[in-house]
Amino acid sequence: MSVGGRGGGGASLTTFGAELVAAYRAFESHIRKRAQSAFPATALPAPANSTARKALGKRRLTKPKR
Repeated sequence: MSVGGRGGGGASLTTFGAELVAAYRAFESHIRKRAQSAFPATALPAPANSTARKALGKRRLTKPKR
């Protein structure tokens, strides 16, 4: 990384970092394709304004008693 200034600063990846990003993007693409084939379009979540979805109430988190 370099601090801003005349050249505007910025960051660059090492070779390993670039390979890691490429591997992650390939993995992400593979998972997206698998999800599309595993879950049919009819299995999509209900729309936000649907009455089929019940609103969840707020939960209060409490500390466990000692």
